[in-house]
Amino acid sequence: MKICIDPGHGGYDPGAVNRTDGTKEKDITLIVGMELKELLESQGVSVVMTRTSDNSPGGIKTLNAELQKRCDICNASKADLFLSLHVNAGGGVGAEAYVWPGGRSSTVAASLMAVLSPIMGVHGEAVKDGGPNGRNFKVICDTNPPAVLLELGFIDSSDLTKIKANLHNFAGVLAAPLGKFLGGKVPPSIPDHVVTKLELEQAINDLRAEMMSLIRK
Repeated sequence: MKICIDPGHGGYDPGAVNRTDGTKEKDITLIVGMELKELLESQGVSVVMTRTSDNSPGGIKTLNAELQKRCDICNASKADLFLSLHVNAGGGVGAEAYVWPGGRSSTVAASLMAVLSPIMGVHGEAVKDGGPNGRNFKVICDTNPPAVLLELGFIDSSDLTKIKANLHNFAGVLAAPLGKFLGGKVPPSIPDHVVTKLELEQAINDLRAEMMSLIRK
């Protein structure tokens, strides 16, 4: 089976930007997308990319035409799944996924959020309507296969610390459910979830707080 991976933005379009340190969405999505490509191909999954460098697809520099090019690449490839990678902005926290409601896209999105949420948390409802009656994302509405637009977290909030700490973990986390959906051979080295340093520290802090509460009683 085949997946089309779409690292959001690129080239002229940086996507969301953290105004404090200059971190750009387009760089994060490309790193995660390329590492995910490598892992999925190692599982025997065929991968098509909408971009593989810091350029917009086809070098197009107008938004609507560029988004259409992403859809065209996916549809021409006859992929079985389309995954668009993004990073949010607006000061919120947590990951979220957008789909055309119902069907296999919702199933894939739920499995992705199940492994991503322990790292990033969830922004409101985990899987949201990205179709014509929802956010009306072109890459969801105009691609032929089941499509998921995945927001890893918020670049302009405390999420950025988690994103940076897990930048090279995201691909391994996402590869497991994607590989299973696409019939790939998931190696034992790719766990369903990678425990991060931040999670371990949080668990220790939670345990310490619970013990102090018991002592006070």
